[in-house]
Amino acid sequence: MLTVGRCVPLFTLIYYAVGAISFGVLRGRRPLDIIMFPLEFTTTGGLEHVENYVRIIYGFYVEGAMTLLSCSLATLRRHSSSTMNVMSEKYRLFSSEE
Repeated sequence: MLTVGRCVPLFTLIYYAVGAISFGVLRGRRPLDIIMFPLEFTTTGGLEHVENYVRIIYGFYVEGAMTLLSCSLATLRRHSSSTMNVMSEKYRLFSSEE
């Protein structure tokens, strides 16, 4: 898989940059709006002013972000130290119902 190990932080930055370009620069937003583009897709950020097709594309973008998050958590869990394992058990970060 492409995002295994050391590639996760780099891929996260690239993914954010692609989102900023796609949802900010290409739509002609101001520089601050480009950096804060996820806030535009909240109900308080003005979601009612966003075109319908852009909302759908942003939904796919968020699904990709969730996939990236799951890869990050799997990498963290696999390469964590014993201290991290104790802390994750204490706060039930990686608990699963079986």
